[in-house]
Amino acid sequence: MTDLIVKSEHAEEVKSAVRSALDSQQNALRSSIERTRRILASFEEKYGFKTVDLLAQESDGTLNDDNLEFIEWIGEARTLEHLKAELELFEDINIC
Repeated sequence: MTDLIVKSEHAEEVKSAVRSALDSQQNALRSSIERTRRILASFEEKYGFKTVDLLAQESDGTLNDDNLEFIEWIGEARTLEHLKAELELFEDINIC
């Protein structure tokens, strides 16, 4: 856990404002995560295989990179991982 220490003459007000900002950012990240998951699900449905399989193809060099949608799909998968990592950071903050 990451402790964020607030020192101010108005500590409670500042804590409240910071908590509100963190909550707003977490909500935005959760929305982005859900939107990205829906996009990935639509690719999986369209092509009939899972994102993890696409990433494995990319990793082992067997991916048909002529298909621009596959490149977009990989980008969405990487975006999801980035968003999840960022959300985890925000969820780890404890305001003191």
